[in-house]
Formats: sequence, C-alpha cells, structure tokens
Amino acid sequence: VEGREILIGNVQDVTSIKSNEEKLERQARRRQLAGHLAQLGSWHVDLVTKKISWCEETAAIHDEPEGMSPPTLEEAIGYYVPEHRERIHDQFKACIIEGKAFDEILQIETAKGRRVWVRALGEPKHNLKGEIVAVEGALQDVTELVEVREKAEAIAAQLTQTLEGMSDAFFLLDHHWRFSFINIQAEKLLRREKGDLIGKIVWQEFPSVVGSA
Repeated sequence: VEGREILIGNVQDVTSIKSNEEKLERQARRRQLAGHLAQLGSWHVDLVTKKISWCEETAAIHDEPEGMSPPTLEEAIGYYVPEHRERIHDQFKACIIEGKAFDEILQIETAKGRRVWVRALGEPKHNLKGEIVAVEGALQDVTELVEVREKAEAIAAQLTQTLEGMSDAFFLLDHHWRFSFINIQAEKLLRREKGDLIGKIVWQEFPSVVGSA
C-alpha cells in the first residue's frame, strides 16, 4: 500500500536450543571442575600440522599461565626430567608408529622449577583410511600419591630391617594361614628358606604340627 511500510518476518521458538546450550555449558563446567579437583588435564597432538593443544588444567600442571599457547612437541617432551625424557620419547614414538597406547608414571620439571610426578596417558587416533593422524591423552598430577607410596615403602623397609635384626624367630601368616614374612632366625628354626615358604600354607608345609596339636 502506497505510503505504508510493511514488515514481514517469522518467529521461532528457540527454547529447546537455548536449553541444550545451557546443558552443554553446565557439562563443560562440571568437566572443568572435575579436572581441577582430580588435577587431570587433556592434550592433543596433530601429527599432520605438528600442533599441540592442551586444556587449562594441563597448563596449570606445568605451572604455565592460563591462556598460554601450547608448546611444540619438542618443548613438551622437554618438560620431562632428563632421566625420564628418553622414556616418554620412546613411548610416544611407539604410539605414532605402532599404534601402542601408553600409561606411564614420570616426572616433569615445571616452568617454576618444581619437580612434579605425573601420570601420562596417550593413545593413537586414526583417520578413515586407518592412518594414525593424531595422539591424544591425559596428564594427571600424582605427586601426592607417589609421595605417600614412597613413605609407606620407607616405613615397610624400616620395619623389615627391625624384624630381621631381632634375635628371636619371627614370622607372619595371612588370614589364609600362608607365610607372608619370615626373618632370618625363623629360617634357622624352621630349617627352611623364606623363598620356599612365602605364600605357602603353614599346615601343608609342616603337617607334623597338625598331628601334634
């Protein structure tokens, strides 16, 4: 109609779209929180472009600032301490050539000079032709777990040393009546070596004891 403006359009209900977007955002936040609490981060190496991508938690494990550009593959391997560098290099090489996944406990030196124990996991990714085109995985800070294990091993070693130094015969049996520890004096008393008795049931190894009981 002359002299009038006509607006033509349509209205679409986007409630379901917004709901899905909010759901995805919540899931992403939960994954991020879970990764932070577990000190677990992800990483991805594109073998075609040679580019690495990693998440914020992986950067944090390396003491790198949020938003930092991921390192090159050579730089990433360079974070590992010298005594573990060849090991991770060989594992990564076997992954891209032979398709072998890896799961290793190794140590890195962070950007702040801290030595951190990490669990490094990686697996190959194939294209439609079956060619390995990428490696992706996860990195977890397991320093506290390693330290607890080392303390437990130190205590166990100290206890063993104490029991071995006793002047009396001493041995331990588990709940299945199997030998779990035998000191030197017990070897002499039983006239058997611990290597022959550990894991064996006492009644089967010494039936005469049953008969006299």
